[in-house]
Amino acid sequence: MLNKVFAVAVFMFVCCSALAYGQVSDEMSTKNEGSVIKGVISEISEDNSFIVVNGTKIMTAPGFVEDYFLLKGDEVEVAVNNTDKGLEAVDCNFTFEDETGTDTDEYGDEGLSETAPPTAEK
Repeated sequence: MLNKVFAVAVFMFVCCSALAYGQVSDEMSTKNEGSVIKGVISEISEDNSFIVVNGTKIMTAPGFVEDYFLLKGDEVEVAVNNTDKGLEAVDCNFTFEDETGTDTDEYGDEGLSETAPPTAEK
């Protein structure tokens, strides 16, 4: 009888520990999970410590603004992580609209074509 009680107690301890570990892991992954802010840069701080994109303040690391050649008015997609200090930029891409109104990447492409390239006519 005592062995059954001990086995049940160990089983309950293992289950509770696993549940608690799962909740902590979920909170950590959600906290650091990245997202993308898309829009126009409306403000860059004088010391380049933050930018404002689409009304959202995004903290930037030293050199980030210079490395990406960011200017007020640029249309960008900024990859961010949620930190204790707020949103922090981790990557940035320029976006452009072509004549049809669809977004294109920094090279003017809508993405790689899945079709074969055209062949030269003879």
